[in-house]
Amino acid sequence: MDRYKKVRAVGRGLDILAALNKEPNASISQISELTGIHRTTVYRILETLEDLGYIRRALGDDSYRLTQKLRDLSRSVEDDAGIIDMAAPFISKVTDEIMWPSSIATAYRHQMIIRETTHGRSPLFVHAVHIGTSSPVLTTAMGRAYLAFCSEDEREHAIEEITHSLHPECRLASDKDYVKRLVNITRERGYGLSFGESEKRLGSIALPIRSSDHVLACINVVFFRSAVDQETAIRRFLPVLSRNAAAIEQNLTH
Repeated sequence: MDRYKKVRAVGRGLDILAALNKEPNASISQISELTGIHRTTVYRILETLEDLGYIRRALGDDSYRLTQKLRDLSRSVEDDAGIIDMAAPFISKVTDEIMWPSSIATAYRHQMIIRETTHGRSPLFVHAVHIGTSSPVLTTAMGRAYLAFCSEDEREHAIEEITHSLHPECRLASDKDYVKRLVNITRERGYGLSFGESEKRLGSIALPIRSSDHVLACINVVFFRSAVDQETAIRRFLPVLSRNAAAIEQNLTH
C-alpha cells in the first residue's frame, strides 16, 4: 500500500516549537542554528505559528516565545505565560501614549525578573533592559509594589529570601522597621515609587496586577529624573499605568 508523502513543513514547524521550548525567547538566528533550518524558512514558519497563536514575538528585542495556547501540547510553558501574553499589548499602549519604556516583571526569590518590556522599541532610551533582566525588590518601584500588595506569606517569604542571599539588599531586608515603613507608605500611595533609590538618574512608578490578594506580576514606567520630576510623573504617568493595569486584570478575569 502506498504511503502518503510526508509534509515537510509540519515537521519543521514542530522542530521550531521544540527549539523554543528548549531556548525560550530565541531569535531567528538562534532558532535557525538550533534546528538547521534556513533563516528565511524559519521566518516564514514563525509568521504562520504567530498567526495561529502558538508563539508570540517579544516587544523589546524581536525574539520569540511560546504562548499559553501550547498548554494543550506541552507542559513546559511557564505557569505565568498567560499573564505575560495578556499584558504585552497593554504595556505597549503605555509606551505609545507616554513614550517612556514600560515593563512587566514577576517575583522570583530575591529579585524581580523582567518578562516583557518595551525598552527596545521606546523612542526614549533609558537603559539596557531585556527579557530575563533581574532587578532588586526593596529599591525598585515594581519590587515595592509587589511587597506592598502581595499576601503576607508571600511577603515574608520574599524578605527571607533577600535576607539570606548575597544580594546588596540583604541589609535592608534585615531591618524590619524599614520594611514595615516601606510597605505601609506604598500601600497608602496605592503604587510603587522609586526616585533615585535603585539608580540615581532614574525614576519609576509601578502597579501590581492582582488576583484577590495574590500579585501575579507588576508593570512599570521608567524615566529620567532630569527630564521628569516626581510630581509630574505621578500626574502624567500614573493614570495611564492605572488604566492599563485595570484592563489587564479585567481581561484576566474574563
